[in-house]
Amino acid sequence: MAQVISEIEQIISYFGPIENLKFLYVCDNAYETIGTQWKGRVIDIREYIKDEFFGKCLKPSLDESQKQINEQVEVVKTIENKVEVMSGNLKAVSDEVKTVSEEVKVVKTIENKVEVMSGDIKTVSEEVKTVSDEVKEVKTSMNNLSNRVEDIEKSISNIQGSIELVLKILTK
Repeated sequence: MAQVISEIEQIISYFGPIENLKFLYVCDNAYETIGTQWKGRVIDIREYIKDEFFGKCLKPSLDESQKQINEQVEVVKTIENKVEVMSGNLKAVSDEVKTVSEEVKVVKTIENKVEVMSGDIKTVSEEVKTVSDEVKEVKTSMNNLSNRVEDIEKSISNIQGSIELVLKILTK
C-alpha cells in the first residue's frame, strides 16, 4: 500500500512545480513486525518508559511500598490475633460475669429468704416470750397452789391432831 502511494506521488510530482517537495510517512504496525528496525516514536517512548522509568525508578519505589504494605499487613494480622485473643478473654469474662450475676441473684434470693425467716424467727421469739411468760405464770400459780396444798395439808394434820385429841379425851 505504501508503495502504491509513493508511485502515485512520484507521478503527480512530474506535473507540479519542482520547488514543492513532498515526503511520505510510512509506519509499520509495531505489533506485527519483529526485528531491529525502528518501531516508531510511540512504541519507542513506551519501551523507554517501561524499561527506564518503570524498571529503574518506579519499580524500586513500588517494591519498597509493597514491602511496607506487607509489614503493615503483618502488624494488622498481629493486632487481629490480639483482638481475637482479647475477644476470647472478653467472652470468658462475660461468662464469668454472667455466672457471678446468677450467683448474686441466688444470694439475693437467699437473703430474701433469710429476711423472711428472720421475721418468722422474731415472731416465734415473741411467741416463745409469750409462752415463757405464761409458763412463769403457770409456775407461779403452781407454787401458789403448792403452798395452798401445803397449808391445807398442815390444816388437815392440825385437824387430825385435834380429832385424835378429842377422841382420846372421849375415850377416857
